[in-house]
Amino acid sequence: MNGNRIQASEEASKIHQANMQKSLENRLQIARTNMDENLARLLEAEMMQYSQYKPSSVTKIGFFGFLSTLRKKL
Repeated sequence: MNGNRIQASEEASKIHQANMQKSLENRLQIARTNMDENLARLLEAEMMQYSQYKPSSVTKIGFFGFLSTLRKKL
């Protein structure tokens, strides 16, 4: 059961990342079309920051791991 949750969480994360990438690319294209250089630079910087941050499933498991220890205490 936990395996299914982890797999679903990883799939949702991948879909979210793809949607964020598409949104950023669309916003960047509009900024360039409107010749808004400041916005284009900000969006390019955001794309760079976003591409460098990739949460791992270990982080997610570690984050939610406290629930199992809390449940054992109750």
